[in-house]
Amino acid sequence: KGLQLSFIPEVVYQENSKVGVVEASEDILSNSLKKLGVSFDRLDQKSNLGNYKVILLGAGVYSRKGYEWIRNEKLLTFVKKGGRMIVFDQFGPGKLSFHFAPFALKAEFLPIEGRESVTIKQRGGAILNYPNFINAADFMREKGELGMFFAKEYSAKYQELLQVKSNQELVRSGILYLPLDKGEYVYTSFNWSKRLKEEDLVAFKILANFISVPENFDIQP
Repeated sequence: KGLQLSFIPEVVYQENSKVGVVEASEDILSNSLKKLGVSFDRLDQKSNLGNYKVILLGAGVYSRKGYEWIRNEKLLTFVKKGGRMIVFDQFGPGKLSFHFAPFALKAEFLPIEGRESVTIKQRGGAILNYPNFINAADFMREKGELGMFFAKEYSAKYQELLQVKSNQELVRSGILYLPLDKGEYVYTSFNWSKRLKEEDLVAFKILANFISVPENFDIQP
């Protein structure tokens, strides 16, 4: 199986990636995958993660009651064995420490407007390249914010794919990419949920890239 044209014109995805989703409310990721025509499963603590190639963790899920089962080594083991895990923006009061991330990672309240200029520093394996090519200008918005909670303190082991200026400060955690053993860990601070809800084309392209792992793709640390 190869590339598949989605239900949304101009968006393609890799057909062979088995996708699992964990989200706490609104079903934004689930509904968006349906709009793309991508099949997926909702995961719970009884799910066999070995059946999946990609797992998506929805916005804010780590701070929600009833999802304690994701705060352990189980998901990181999935990544180390060759899976790709995409963690969407997480939020909470004060600084949110990610003890469950592969390496140190803290997020805090830091609203950044969508009109701010975004620069691509590196392309993170296939994340910004495949199967939909993403340009720096694609991230900008005329209205609304890029995100509200950005990672501010994190290990140098994460690759910073983007940078954006906020009040004369350069913020480089829009998308953090980490090859981890045989797999990939990705944390994105951008508010993709809002853009998906608004049916923004670029958000659908990013989602398609997140769930598309090229065949015979070799992880480069």
